[in-house]
Amino acid sequence: MKITKLMLSALVAAAALVSCNKENHSPSLDESVKTVEMSVANMIMTRGEAGDKIKLDGTTAVHVNDFQIFLTDNSYSKDYYEGVKIDGDNNDYIDAKFYWSADDLSAGFTSIEENYHYVSHHCTKIIAVANAGKQLTLAEALALKSVIGEQQDQKKLLLFAEADLVETGRTHQTEATETTEAKYSEVYEANPVLKPTVARFEVDGFALNYSGDEYTSVTVKDIAFQDYMPAMSAAVAPFRGLPGGEAVIPIANLDSDSDVYGWFNTGTNNTGWFRDSFTGLVLDKPTDGTTLVKKDIAEGPRAYHFFAPAQVPDMIINLSVTGTSGTNIPAYIWTDQFSYLDDENVKQYLTSIEPGTVYRMSFAGEASGDGSIPFDEEDLNVVERCLDVTVDVHDWIVVLVTPEF
Repeated sequence: MKITKLMLSALVAAAALVSCNKENHSPSLDESVKTVEMSVANMIMTRGEAGDKIKLDGTTAVHVNDFQIFLTDNSYSKDYYEGVKIDGDNNDYIDAKFYWSADDLSAGFTSIEENYHYVSHHCTKIIAVANAGKQLTLAEALALKSVIGEQQDQKKLLLFAEADLVETGRTHQTEATETTEAKYSEVYEANPVLKPTVARFEVDGFALNYSGDEYTSVTVKDIAFQDYMPAMSAAVAPFRGLPGGEAVIPIANLDSDSDVYGWFNTGTNNTGWFRDSFTGLVLDKPTDGTTLVKKDIAEGPRAYHFFAPAQVPDMIINLSVTGTSGTNIPAYIWTDQFSYLDDENVKQYLTSIEPGTVYRMSFAGEASGDGSIPFDEEDLNVVERCLDVTVDVHDWIVVLVTPEF
């Protein structure tokens, strides 16, 4: 078996099918089979818990615990495992390997390269799935579904890929047997990209600009998200899966005090991965003449995954304020609008979220990776609750975004 490079810290995972270079001494083409050399690279990426911040150094934060390759066709009608061989240690062929378990991937593997021989000429496509937790049949892989609550740990995200086989113009010689003469087969290649099905929003903390004289202290009590897709449909077409179900919108009117406070305080089904509550996250007005105060979440960064491509979710922040009119006054702000700076440093707005993309909250003018949700004292006015948040967008990747309140 050939073992070359399965690189462990790149932006995406790619399975590349490249040519065989064995000598060809036979003038006879065997049109019933193909030869494919599969090189799997960049499968295991930067590890981290669900709340860890994704690094801005070009690496991603997806973990591959198990991995499976399927040789199939454009209709996904069957797999073509039967009769497929790989190179052995003594210039012979052995049965092919298509599934790598957690034990396989933790046993010192740094790369995997398999020369697949005698692949049926009916095979036209390669698809892959990672983190299914077990070896699957093709039918099981195509029928994979998930709910968003199960996709919050970045170490267990379902990952999918597919790509068509393309002729290379190269050939590979098959060995003669006692009953058959040596022939050669055509070599095909493909480049499927292994990606998650979700987008990720990251929050490190909060930043408040005291632009007026009405408040002296603001306490952040909760952050919550809504207007997201609850499920991933079956994995086919495209193989990575698509969001399904009706959008989850428990707070029907975000401009209604009774709706918002009722949900945070007395609503049903109002706890879960989509909400975090905080203790002691207080933003006091500075006394040194400055206006900006920032505070990180004491327990560490928060991350929220959403099936994508889909609409931009709503973000709601539940607050308590102290001001000239009294103490512990309830307040909240919300946004469904996030902005970012494009490659030319021009402000743009998110119109949808994309899979394999990280949206990190960013205070306008701060360095990339700040992670704070910024808002202004004026945003607490009951008439103007909708924020404009800037995010940094990266391709599992991180994109710094700013909420527009």
